[in-house]
Amino acid sequence: MKFLVAIVVVGFVAGSYALTDEQIKKGEAHAAACAKETNTPPETAAKLKTGDLSGSDQKTKCFVKCFFEKAGFMDTNGKIQEQVIVDKLSVGSDKAKVQQLVKKCNVKGTDACDTAFKSFECYTQNKAKVF
Repeated sequence: MKFLVAIVVVGFVAGSYALTDEQIKKGEAHAAACAKETNTPPETAAKLKTGDLSGSDQKTKCFVKCFFEKAGFMDTNGKIQEQVIVDKLSVGSDKAKVQQLVKKCNVKGTDACDTAFKSFECYTQNKAKVF
């Protein structure tokens, strides 16, 4: 699987969603831009892609936030955009199950980077329970 709606799709639900080519290309572009913006090493992004959250630091958390913002999953004030996530990730999937996961994983962190990361962590931990 490609670096898709990058960390979100691959890391959260590896293989559970049928994404369009356009979504895949946008995700790859967002991930590349965020890696540059946050100076995140490729190895870190690759670990996130597989759902490996070990050793995550503030830079990693801000990479996730950057991706979430570019994907429309989070606004610039750090608020998770549940409906956007559901709309984008329910292509070819059971929308009710996606909604359940998104609602469960809309968690608040200490700042916007931490909120994005905690949400990502929740998706990673709970995807198997939902799908």
